[in-house]
Amino acid sequence: MVERAGTTLWRIGTAVPAHRISQEQACRFMAACFPADQALARRLRYLYRRSQIQFRHSCGAEFGEMPGDLTGEAGTAQRMATYEKQALPLAEAAARQALQGAFQPDEITHLIVVTCTGFFAPGPELALVERLGLRRQVRRLQIGFMGCQAALQGLQVADAICRSDAEAVVLLVCVELCTLHFCRTPTEENLVVNSLFADGAAAAVLSAPGRRQGQGLCALEGFASDVVPDTAEVLSWRIGDRGFRMGLDAAAPKAVGRAVPAFVAGLLAAGGWEQDQVAFWAVHPGGRAILEAVERALTLPIAALAPARAVLREYGNMSSPTLLFVLERLLAQGRPGRGVALAFGPGLSLEGMRWHRG
Repeated sequence: MVERAGTTLWRIGTAVPAHRISQEQACRFMAACFPADQALARRLRYLYRRSQIQFRHSCGAEFGEMPGDLTGEAGTAQRMATYEKQALPLAEAAARQALQGAFQPDEITHLIVVTCTGFFAPGPELALVERLGLRRQVRRLQIGFMGCQAALQGLQVADAICRSDAEAVVLLVCVELCTLHFCRTPTEENLVVNSLFADGAAAAVLSAPGRRQGQGLCALEGFASDVVPDTAEVLSWRIGDRGFRMGLDAAAPKAVGRAVPAFVAGLLAAGGWEQDQVAFWAVHPGGRAILEAVERALTLPIAALAPARAVLREYGNMSSPTLLFVLERLLAQGRPGRGVALAFGPGLSLEGMRWHRG
């Protein structure tokens, strides 16, 4: 079967803050917050050991010791001020890396910024126009508060733009500072959230088919979305007085595992694909349990999710940029074949994408 021409993904750029923190270091910090509670210390050691994360990056010197003394007690306004200061350089670094060797800044026609961990206006999409030297007439869009799945929503919007405009060149930037929302309150949800999330940024440059000569990293084939009934509070994300508050139910991995086989079957059928034709799986590493649930539900071989596990191990869950980190690893291999990308977010919602290379 000959693949039809699809939106071309030319390059992916990634960036993380300078502060690299081991899980052992993060666990010690958390335990030190509650020195008299030995049972809690044991629980923390268990969670951090099972996370399969070795390192994370943070905009602070160590997890929980954020700029402006964001030690779990700072108000939301203070955290947003730190987001505005720290997120822009990170987003710029990822975008510059993505642009290098692909297109010149003045060739970008559309800019999409994805974020859920901070907001201000004029926003990051406007600041990036000046920082990157984009044309003032570039068309700008921000996708906000959609969580870990949002890179796929950004890619879907970029794909729609490129398919409707033969001259389009889209710069997509995802940036998150998850550790800004550290919360000391030792609920089970907070303990798990604090063990998983990290900071990072990723960017991608895409264009309409035939916009320029050469082979990109891959061609986007199609997308699918679905919402799992009766799971609205399994994953949630709300603005509180002391930062944003994540709701993360222990039932999330099981809910994903139950829903993903039918979802993937529909995604593949829409392109006339069979699962045994898929060579690459880019799955958002929301956590160890999420990857294991997808692996079991789709009966994937261990090697299929190795890139996702490597990103989880080296960076943790950075929310929206994380899937682009996984895609970058897969596409860097340079091998031809069909691929599927999957991500999950509040709702509980499922997002999927078909892509191919060669």
